[in-house]
Amino acid sequence: MKKDVITPPYWESQCLDSLRDKWNKKFLLGVYLNDETSAICREYAHVVSLGHACAVASELERFGLRDHSGPFDWQGTRLLQSRIECLKDNFVTFMKQLRVDELYQRQVPSCYYMKNMGIFLVHDFNEWENINDQLPNVRRKYESRIKHFLKDISEPTLFMYYLCAEDDVSYINTNIHEILACVKSFNSNNDIVFIADEKYKIKVPCFYVKNDANSDIADRFSDQNVELYEFIKTIPYSEIKKKRNLEFYNAKQRKKTINKITKKVRRMWNLCVKGTYHHNLTFFD
Repeated sequence: MKKDVITPPYWESQCLDSLRDKWNKKFLLGVYLNDETSAICREYAHVVSLGHACAVASELERFGLRDHSGPFDWQGTRLLQSRIECLKDNFVTFMKQLRVDELYQRQVPSCYYMKNMGIFLVHDFNEWENINDQLPNVRRKYESRIKHFLKDISEPTLFMYYLCAEDDVSYINTNIHEILACVKSFNSNNDIVFIADEKYKIKVPCFYVKNDANSDIADRFSDQNVELYEFIKTIPYSEIKKKRNLEFYNAKQRKKTINKITKKVRRMWNLCVKGTYHHNLTFFD
């Protein structure tokens, strides 16, 4: 039976502070670059996902490091640049682009593509209602998430990004100081850590993993790399908040099966009664 997380055999014998310093010095971008504003943060108020997909938010949640839903948690994109641009203008362009004439329906009818930003909205719409009827609620949801996110990252925050494309490799290698400056513009203690499939090599520290079969990510990527597991486990973060987050996560997991069945029945009923909605703009690849 597969364990929930891997446990290094020497884990309990190590000094927690020593391990934190070891992994932070090795993998935190700001510390690695010897940025003059960077020091090893003794406790992050938040750990947040920059994507590229849901796996990062899911893993943070599994380790008790996810406080609430952020704007990037359940999106997809192959471009870190689109995330950085969102941060630079406080999501103003993102919200302007979140309108009916800028959303392209994908092969999966519930998935929409923000073509000008390279962002996939994977979990925000259903496939049977007119997009005009759904969009107001989606916009309100993102307005709320963005508000909380911008407030969070004004406090010491660790950003985590999983890259999965050659374009990302080129962008990171060329713009690494700009990326760091962007995340630190919100708080000088902010930093960023990268995860990537082993075939994508960047010029700065990165945790390398092997993607799942027939996928561009590893869903449980911490199981793929002992150093990454140790890093996540030793991220300096409030134990009180971690306990609360894990209680919420475990309660959600207990309800997962029945919620999955309920959603499936609801989906089948709506598709039978209402049929599939077809948007006039489509993007298939």
